[in-house]
Amino acid sequence: MTAGVPLERGRARHPESVGLRGPGGWLPLQAEATERWPDGTIRWLLLDFPATVDARGELDLEVVPEAGRDAPLPPEPIHVNRTGRGFFVDTGAAQFSVDPDAFLPLRSARVGGVERIDTAHSRWRCVDTDGGEWTPRVTECALETEGPLRTVIRIDGRMERAGAERSLLTFTSRLTFWSGCATVGVRMSVRNPRRAEHPGGHWELGDPGSVLLQDLSLRVGSFAAKRISWSVDPGSPPGSVDADTFELYQESSGGENWQSPVHVDRTGDVPMKQRGYRLHLGPETREGLRATPRVALHDGSGGVGITVRHFWENFPKAIEADRNAVTLRLFPHQFPGGH
Repeated sequence: MTAGVPLERGRARHPESVGLRGPGGWLPLQAEATERWPDGTIRWLLLDFPATVDARGELDLEVVPEAGRDAPLPPEPIHVNRTGRGFFVDTGAAQFSVDPDAFLPLRSARVGGVERIDTAHSRWRCVDTDGGEWTPRVTECALETEGPLRTVIRIDGRMERAGAERSLLTFTSRLTFWSGCATVGVRMSVRNPRRAEHPGGHWELGDPGSVLLQDLSLRVGSFAAKRISWSVDPGSPPGSVDADTFELYQESSGGENWQSPVHVDRTGDVPMKQRGYRLHLGPETREGLRATPRVALHDGSGGVGITVRHFWENFPKAIEADRNAVTLRLFPHQFPGGH
């Protein structure tokens, strides 16, 4: 669990001096000062710690600014080693290889000694509305946060379009690893660094400096490609299908104002045609309003899966699976009119 905590002026100067106490005693803790008071003491503290809380339950924890003792280590502290330009990360539950020369984003993910990722079917894909492919090229791979409970690797680079004289897009990706966990958090930001022109002082969509994308997606291949398990929201029991294809596409918010004029695009039109989402399970089609899906490709003993926070809130989004991989579309090609 990660949480930010404010501290009064003068309470603590060094993050290492802070302790966290629960009902059973002192907890393993990773602490980082993110802001300080003018006198140099900590104003905001970022805490990482293990915690188990029942649904809708509560857990009382005490932050002790000057604990006077070292926090206990977690049972499986994270170990990180540099490997050329990349990194090898061991969380105890899994071992990961990050290779910036093959930004997939992972070169390898082993759980219980078994390789789970099929790199032949893994890739980032970026396509513009003219059909041009943009290939990610990593310029820097760095350890942004290192600790026994949480580690973050930051990857910076540019998107290169075949035939273009220079790159018009840059990206930053962050991979987060947690102690004792086989899950990896992936964040991806794509940026157009060119300044907008704002002709006549109007801040219009579709400025001449814009890049219009048709699709931005992450595809993660799996060797354990026998069944597709899925759920539309965390409260639903997972379903399982033998179908060759799965597609869940959230086109709009699903709310009453899903076609509100606040959603106009560069042409002045509201492009959404469907309220909520549609789900394809092979030949079967279903519809609904708001999805927070989980999708996994597995063989019963292991595999790969994807879930997305705020899936329906950040529409449009799509998540798909076939016999080879699970795909998350951050800018889905199904959306009319581009992004």
